[in-house]
Amino acid sequence: MSLQYFKQHIFPVKDKLYRFAYRLLGNAMDAEDVVQEVFLKIWKKQEEWASIENMDAWCMTMAKNMSIDKLRSSRRFGEESIETAGEKPSDLATPLESATQADLSLHLRKAMDNLPDKFKMAIHLRDIEGLSYDEIADIMQIPLNQVKINLFRARNAIRQTMLKSEAYGL
Repeated sequence: MSLQYFKQHIFPVKDKLYRFAYRLLGNAMDAEDVVQEVFLKIWKKQEEWASIENMDAWCMTMAKNMSIDKLRSSRRFGEESIETAGEKPSDLATPLESATQADLSLHLRKAMDNLPDKFKMAIHLRDIEGLSYDEIADIMQIPLNQVKINLFRARNAIRQTMLKSEAYGL
């Protein structure tokens, strides 16, 4: 029963956990490690599965906590995360369009990376993962109003950063 439940209800969130961990850590291998650790921890806590109301939120909370722990430990030992380049441009785009898109993606990624962690987490969960405000509040363990405030401030900060870089031609 537990293996079947794991395959049907927990394993499908693997990609969502990976994207979330990758956004927080900025490193593919570390994100994979976090997802594996989350699955191991979930498997060991089988007796708690029946009492969990929202399995996705519980898994995402575990991924968040483990990612933050990994970040703290890497900072403690002086490691730096690997930066990734802009998004892969479309093969159908002209070279100018591809370069423009890659540049825009890079500026957007830098703007998001410069946000405080709580803003970065909120905007990723809402705009990339498509979670509801209630789910984000559960994952981040903050009130619903604070989720809305964090999203507003994060989007505003990104907008201001992008407008500044556009005004200066960067």
